Amino acid sequence: MKIQAQMNIRESAIVTLAARKQINEAQLAAATRFKALYESMSGAGAGSFD
Repeated sequence: MKIQAQMNIRESAIVTLAARKQINEAQLAAATRFKALYESMSGAGAGSFD
């Protein structure tokens, strides 16, 4: 059972591509997972030079 919800398609390019049916569901899922992993690493990356 899928639950439908509204989403801001301008949030990211990948969401825009999915809304326009230019990528399939598997590609969307992979891109979404990659984005989540990338964003979760951003806080643990290199420190600032200040």
